[in-house]
Amino acid sequence: MFQIAPEGQSPSEAGPVAKLRSLVSVADLPPPMSERLRLASAMAEVALSVQEDGLDLSQRLQILVDGAVQIVPGADCAAIVVPDGQQRLTARAVSGQLPPAVMGLQNDLGEGPCLSAVAQTDRVCVSDVARDSRWPRFGSRAAALGVRSMICTPLVLGTTVLGSLTLGSAAVTGFDQESLSLAAIFAAHTTTALAAAEGRRQLRAAINSRDIIGQAKGILMERYQMGADAAFQLLVRTSQSTNVKLHDVAVELCERRTIPTPPPQDAAPGCHAHGQPDA
Repeated sequence: MFQIAPEGQSPSEAGPVAKLRSLVSVADLPPPMSERLRLASAMAEVALSVQEDGLDLSQRLQILVDGAVQIVPGADCAAIVVPDGQQRLTARAVSGQLPPAVMGLQNDLGEGPCLSAVAQTDRVCVSDVARDSRWPRFGSRAAALGVRSMICTPLVLGTTVLGSLTLGSAAVTGFDQESLSLAAIFAAHTTTALAAAEGRRQLRAAINSRDIIGQAKGILMERYQMGADAAFQLLVRTSQSTNVKLHDVAVELCERRTIPTPPPQDAAPGCHAHGQPDA
């Protein structure tokens, strides 16, 4: 999905995001300035592509892993992985043929650089997986798959590790300092994309919760001829007396037209044991 416009190709031919390249002319600049600008332009295109409207999270993550393979020196494959239970990983996006096999190997063995990366906040670098003693069972098997060096950069939001951006190279010592720095930049963009998606999910959940609670209040108001505040307080008392979340109380009322019943000794003041208001 992510593609840098080749020289001589118009930005519109390479996609709307590539229009950024038309703002920066590097043809007449001597190295290394022209190379720096090309790199900056490519990174800008990735950042803008991720923010385009109409993309879901998987598409945004795919842009990032494809961009990392194209831009980070030495990278032959890439994956964005997240924890999936204890000592297991799930790949949310991959670029190249090897990441699924490498992730599956770590899941099978319960060890590997990606698992180590998501367990803490420090970057994990491997110059030669076959000779690294930290994961003795993983190293030789990963090398047989064709991965010889790796960078696993944790995706850290505050104190929470959301996952890892993993880059693999077929060469021993395939990454240099520039590779590490660019991997960190891509990891930052990935963290932002994941955090934004979680924020949108929480917002949708809050809106849905507010809607369902509003519906439940309406049912109580009509059934018992009470005001909105009284209906809400009845829902709150029922939630507290039954130890059921307020949202779940509202869902049960909307779906079954009943509300959870507290034990008789715990019935809320003003309510019978069946959750009905006193007359």
